[in-house]
Amino acid sequence: MAVLAFDPGEDEAVRVRTGKARDRLVAAAIISFQSQGYHASGVSTILDRAGLPKGSMYHHFPGGKQQLAISAVEALTDTICGAMDAARARGISAGIFLARVAVDTGAWLEERKWRQGALLSVLAQEVVPAVPDVAAAVGAAYDLLVGKLGDWLLETAAPGALPRHAALTMARSAWGLLDGAVAQSRALQSQEPMLAAARVLPVLLRAGASLDRPAPRD
Repeated sequence: MAVLAFDPGEDEAVRVRTGKARDRLVAAAIISFQSQGYHASGVSTILDRAGLPKGSMYHHFPGGKQQLAISAVEALTDTICGAMDAARARGISAGIFLARVAVDTGAWLEERKWRQGALLSVLAQEVVPAVPDVAAAVGAAYDLLVGKLGDWLLETAAPGALPRHAALTMARSAWGLLDGAVAQSRALQSQEPMLAAARVLPVLLRAGASLDRPAPRD
């Protein structure tokens, strides 16, 4: 359940080279961006990974790599939202869900030998401000995820116990903690930052009521 990054499963090459051409392009692009970043991922590399001819790119994505990157962001965001909805439906708390994501993502990073990162944070570090349309898509994805997690926290809080602005603060902090843990895990080539995030996240999200207090000032 490494939902912070696209995971096609055991046989990555087979999964990316089967199915509809558009879906194959999106999957290949996500893996390329997660591995090499946006600027180093050429169109030819993505096409080779998908096993498709050049014409298929501009048939499905007339806007080229930028349009493909936006679709990649939207596809991964849909996957994350779907995983959140499934967990909520099963009665899993937001903190436990994010802890599981942290643990699973740490294992996934190590399995990939630390060569891939989390798509949104990888793109955010490269496309702002150089590629504004993709940057806007990444920002919108983060806002959507923060809002969705905030709503989950509000849904499970006691009535009146958690103001909306506090829920959103908690949600943004939680996603930021996960992104930072991914970066540290890759840098250290260790799962420990992800495991530390897994231990902290449930505690962080339980402590939300205190966030209604004003931020300290010097």
